[in-house]
Amino acid sequence: ADVPQGQEILYRFLIRVGYIGDDDLHLMLTDCIIHIKGRNLRELRRKLARRRVTFIQAFNPMTWAEPAAQEPFIEKITLLYPGEGGEKGS
Repeated sequence: ADVPQGQEILYRFLIRVGYIGDDDLHLMLTDCIIHIKGRNLRELRRKLARRRVTFIQAFNPMTWAEPAAQEPFIEKITLLYPGEGGEKGS
Protein backbone atom coordinates (compact mmCIF):
# COMPACT_ATOMS: atom_id res chain seq x y z
CA ALA A 1 0.00 0.00 0.00
CA ASP A 2 1.23 3.49 -0.84
CA VAL A 3 1.68 5.81 2.09
CA PRO A 4 0.82 9.45 1.33
CA GLN A 5 3.76 11.80 1.67
CA GLY A 6 4.38 15.44 0.95
CA GLN A 7 5.35 18.83 2.32
CA GLU A 8 3.24 21.50 3.95
CA ILE A 9 4.54 24.98 3.20
CA LEU A 10 3.36 28.13 4.95
CA TYR A 11 2.87 31.12 2.65
CA ARG A 12 4.87 33.33 5.02
CA PHE A 13 7.99 31.43 3.85
CA LEU A 14 7.25 32.04 0.15
CA ILE A 15 9.55 34.85 -0.96
CA ARG A 16 9.02 34.90 -4.73
CA VAL A 17 7.29 33.02 -7.56
CA GLY A 18 9.55 32.71 -10.61
CA TYR A 19 8.61 31.25 -13.97
CA ILE A 20 9.87 30.34 -17.42
CA GLY A 21 7.01 30.51 -19.89
CA ASP A 22 3.92 28.62 -18.81
CA ASP A 23 5.69 25.31 -18.18
CA ASP A 24 8.13 25.93 -15.31
CA LEU A 25 7.52 27.56 -11.94
CA HIS A 26 10.06 28.20 -9.19
CA LEU A 27 8.76 28.91 -5.70
CA MET A 28 11.55 30.54 -3.73
CA LEU A 29 11.22 29.79 -0.04
CA THR A 30 13.51 30.72 2.83
CA ASP A 31 15.29 27.33 2.83
CA CYS A 32 14.60 25.75 -0.58
CA ILE A 33 13.26 26.21 -4.09
CA ILE A 34 10.26 24.23 -5.28
CA HIS A 35 10.49 23.56 -9.03
CA ILE A 36 7.15 22.71 -10.66
CA LYS A 37 7.39 21.36 -14.22
CA GLY A 38 4.33 20.88 -16.37
CA ARG A 39 2.26 22.75 -18.92
CA ASN A 40 -0.33 25.52 -18.91
CA LEU A 41 0.70 26.68 -15.42
CA ARG A 42 0.03 30.41 -15.88
CA GLU A 43 -3.15 30.44 -13.80
CA LEU A 44 -1.47 28.38 -11.06
CA ARG A 45 1.36 30.95 -10.99
CA ARG A 46 -1.10 33.83 -10.68
CA LYS A 47 -3.01 32.10 -7.89
CA LEU A 48 0.20 31.29 -6.02
CA ALA A 49 1.26 34.94 -6.21
CA ARG A 50 -2.12 35.92 -4.71
CA ARG A 51 -1.89 33.18 -2.06
CA ARG A 52 -4.98 31.41 -3.39
CA VAL A 53 -3.59 27.85 -3.64
CA THR A 54 -4.09 25.34 -0.84
CA PHE A 55 -2.81 22.15 -2.49
CA ILE A 56 -0.52 21.14 -5.36
CA GLN A 57 0.04 17.59 -6.55
CA ALA A 58 1.93 16.09 -9.48
CA PHE A 59 -0.03 14.06 -12.02
CA ASN A 60 -0.26 10.35 -11.27
CA PRO A 61 -1.32 8.17 -14.25
CA MET A 62 -2.30 5.38 -11.84
CA THR A 63 -4.96 7.66 -10.34
CA TRP A 64 -6.21 9.98 -13.09
CA ALA A 65 -6.66 10.11 -16.84
CA GLU A 66 -4.28 12.58 -18.47
CA PRO A 67 -5.93 15.99 -18.88
CA ALA A 68 -6.54 17.54 -22.27
CA ALA A 69 -3.60 19.37 -23.89
CA GLN A 70 -5.03 22.81 -23.03
CA GLU A 71 -5.62 21.96 -19.34
CA PRO A 72 -3.08 22.58 -16.54
CA PHE A 73 -0.80 19.62 -15.94
CA ILE A 74 1.94 19.13 -13.31
CA GLU A 75 4.47 16.58 -14.49
CA LYS A 76 6.96 16.82 -11.63
CA ILE A 77 7.59 18.69 -8.37
CA THR A 78 11.19 18.90 -7.17
CA LEU A 79 12.54 20.43 -3.97
CA LEU A 80 16.00 21.96 -4.41
CA TYR A 81 18.21 22.80 -1.45
CA PRO A 82 20.89 25.27 -2.62
CA GLY A 83 24.15 24.93 -0.79
CA GLU A 84 23.35 21.40 0.35
CA GLY A 85 23.56 19.79 -3.09
CA GLY A 86 20.34 17.94 -2.36
CA GLU A 87 17.24 17.37 -4.41
CA LYS A 88 13.99 15.58 -3.65
CA GLY A 89 11.28 14.97 -6.25
CA SER A 90 7.85 13.51 -6.74
